[in-house]
Amino acid sequence: MLQLQNITKAYVTGPVLTDVTFRVEQGERIGLIGPNGAGKSTIVHIVSGEIEPDKGTVTFRRNTTVAHVRQQVLPNTTQTLLDYAQAAVQRLLDVEHAITDTEASLIDDPSSQPLLRKLGELQTEFEQLGGYEVRTRAETVLSGLGFSADDLHRPLQDFSGGWRMRGELARALVTTADLLLLDEPTNYLDLPAIEWLKGYLSTFAATYILVSHDRYLLNELTNVTLEMVNCAVERYPGNYSYYINAREQRRQQLEAEKKSQDRQIDKIERFAERFGAKATKATAVKSRLKALDRIERVEVPTYEYQGVRIRFPKPPHSGHSIIELNDASKSYNGEDWVLHNLTLQIERGDKLAIVGPNGMGKTTLLRVLAGRLDIETGERQLGHQVRIGYQAQDFPETMDPQLTVWDTARSTPSGLTDGEVRAMLGAFRFSGDNIDKTVGVLSGGEKVRLALCKLLMTAPNFLLLDEPTTHLDIPTREFLQDALSSYEGTVCLVSHDIEFIRHTAHLVLELSGDGAEKFHGDYDYYRVKIAERLAAAEPQAGSEAAPAEPSKRKAAKREAAEQRQAVYKRRKPLQDKVTKLETQLDKLHSEQEHLFERLADPELLPDQMVEFKRRLPEIKAEIDTASQAWLVAADELEAVDAQFAEDAAE
Repeated sequence: MLQLQNITKAYVTGPVLTDVTFRVEQGERIGLIGPNGAGKSTIVHIVSGEIEPDKGTVTFRRNTTVAHVRQQVLPNTTQTLLDYAQAAVQRLLDVEHAITDTEASLIDDPSSQPLLRKLGELQTEFEQLGGYEVRTRAETVLSGLGFSADDLHRPLQDFSGGWRMRGELARALVTTADLLLLDEPTNYLDLPAIEWLKGYLSTFAATYILVSHDRYLLNELTNVTLEMVNCAVERYPGNYSYYINAREQRRQQLEAEKKSQDRQIDKIERFAERFGAKATKATAVKSRLKALDRIERVEVPTYEYQGVRIRFPKPPHSGHSIIELNDASKSYNGEDWVLHNLTLQIERGDKLAIVGPNGMGKTTLLRVLAGRLDIETGERQLGHQVRIGYQAQDFPETMDPQLTVWDTARSTPSGLTDGEVRAMLGAFRFSGDNIDKTVGVLSGGEKVRLALCKLLMTAPNFLLLDEPTTHLDIPTREFLQDALSSYEGTVCLVSHDIEFIRHTAHLVLELSGDGAEKFHGDYDYYRVKIAERLAAAEPQAGSEAAPAEPSKRKAAKREAAEQRQAVYKRRKPLQDKVTKLETQLDKLHSEQEHLFERLADPELLPDQMVEFKRRLPEIKAEIDTASQAWLVAADELEAVDAQFAEDAAE
């Protein structure tokens, strides 16, 4: 369908792509990943034709159509939201206009055979292009992305930038293009919209390239991973989890090969140094030096965040109750309640994720908890010796770009000595010359690390984090989630990154139009409970508001319980199989890593080397078999969950 050949592109700041070559086959669902600035968006812009490469060619299969979801906010337009979404299929619009013009011409000459024939051909093409279904498809997509029925007829220019981007995404999803380019499509989506998008793309017929830092979507939706690193592209035939394992195996193998090669090179160099002056050895030395020149040096790729781990300091002790809200209400205009009669208690050690559609008050609640906003009614009670650390969405960008890392940290009112400040910076991987860098030259991940370091220097024991993963690449998200998972204090966060929530929160607070509900479990537990809620509500669909009879309520509860038990019986053997295969894979990877380390040992005996080299291909085959079995079992488990959610929604 698409081939990029020797693509090279450079900007003023330096090269981004160097001789990049890869193919996209029909039906592939590609995850394009890499650190910020690696060139992912550049690839998308080149494929879409928005920019030209400095060198190389882009070749499409004949008649291939492309739809592109851009990152930037759209210009103002007077079109309604629905009209804008429907206008995605340009050929459909052209045919529709041609039909209108032909029908107008037939008024003057109703018996014209050429016009009647043309009208028939246009109507056939209109039907083949899905013209009669496009409005329904547009309404479905817009609704799934969170727009209300009233929103559909509002001018696009009346919406905020984030909602315009949802309109742009809807426009691309409505199209019947052969290739869909999705550049960070979830940046402006809340969790319900992300869940809907996952379901929609799962059944999407077109080929697509997904640029994203969202590991949940990359794992659920892609079957090929293209990694961009060091101006090049590496292809992996699987989703993100497959890529992580395969990349690590590749790196370990290259390290072992490089150590072996380095020993060989060192041996040749020592031979040349020892016998270079002897005439009788001149031919042998010359021959070996020529062989040395012919050796193709093994290069082990390095990654910016390879091995990066940060640790949060132990927080000061606090009382058991961290904070309480009792019948708290908040309004910005005195009329419309953003929060209404909210009662919430957070206890020491809780890690709570606040979820819900945009506009339900998630950020407002964080600011109320942090004491940055007063409430109109109710009570806010902070616990004994609770010290709050609040990070707003733009917190990393509020630091002075002219100050150095050291000056930024030292200016934080923490009461720490210079030695203690250096120790804190070291815990966040700022040491040596790094502390003399100015904030303006730091990467996005480095800014987040520095911002968190500043926050934790004030020794909080209650962290309030508002969208901490926004615009972070995957490695930065992972080191942040690992640090929060092991943090001994209390955390309350808002995030649209499902994997991040899964790894950091064990409690969920849902804000919706019906109020607030707390779930005493992780995000997956919350999703199961939501499905149960939908299933329990189904018997009342279309009924009057009168309460159900006790017998009916009991029957509904019994049915829900039976459904949960049935799901458990189907899930448990699959979950056990997945867990067993994961354990098996961990052992195989550990054995493989051990053998790589032993092969790099210069004291390794020859018979051991033979045995290890014999065992390595066996391990690889066992890993491949187990990985394939794991993928099948995981897919079956996901299908059970999806069927349960679908049955609950019907």
